[in-house]
Order: sequence, then C-alpha cells, then structure tokens
Amino acid sequence: MPIDETDEIVSAWMRDLSRDEVCQALQRHNVPHAPVRDVVEVTHDKHMHERQFLQWIDHPQYGRVAIADSPLRLHGADRLPAVASARLGADTQEVMTTMLGASPEEFRQWTEAGAFGHAAPG
Repeated sequence: MPIDETDEIVSAWMRDLSRDEVCQALQRHNVPHAPVRDVVEVTHDKHMHERQFLQWIDHPQYGRVAIADSPLRLHGADRLPAVASARLGADTQEVMTTMLGASPEEFRQWTEAGAFGHAAPG
C-alpha cells in the first residue's frame, strides 16, 4: 500500500479523536506509539525534572524557563550548575583581549569598524 494511502486511512480514523483517545486505542491493540507533545508539556514533564534532564532557572531576559541538561552522567563527576546563557557578544571583549591577546585599542578599533556586528555610527 502506498504511503499516501496509508496516511489517508490513518488521518481519516484519527480525525474525530483526541490525542488521548488515539493513544488509548493504540495501547489496547499493542501498537507502539508515543504522543506528540507541545513545548509546555515537555518543559513541565515531572519525570524529566526528577531525572534532572530539565531544570528550572530564572533567566534575566525571559523569566522562569526550563533548560535541558546533558543526559550524560559521569561517575564521580560533579554536575555543572544550571545557568542562563550569556547574551550574544557578552564575552567578545574578554575573548579577544585576554585569550587572543588583542590590545584594548585594537578591540575598540575593530568594534568601531563593525567587526563584531554593526559598525558604530560616524
């Protein structure tokens, strides 16, 4: 049976059913399945928070948000604290001057020339 035909049959069957009703019917017949969840459902998933894959943080720009942590757990290694990511460009000066050795004057000139975004007006 072509995939288009299969999609048509399944879509027609599901059209008047809720997501939960579809899952219950598939479960009764031992059909492997999983519901498609929206972002609110995923970020509020109790199990994902209990397993510490998701953690709530207070983001300075967006308020309280759930962020994902690495699913990898290394025996004996401490987990890094959950923090909001830095704003774009927040560390550019430090990287250019401290890590890459540019002088503050070079950094200022590059910034004014637009090397890290829009050139300064002038």
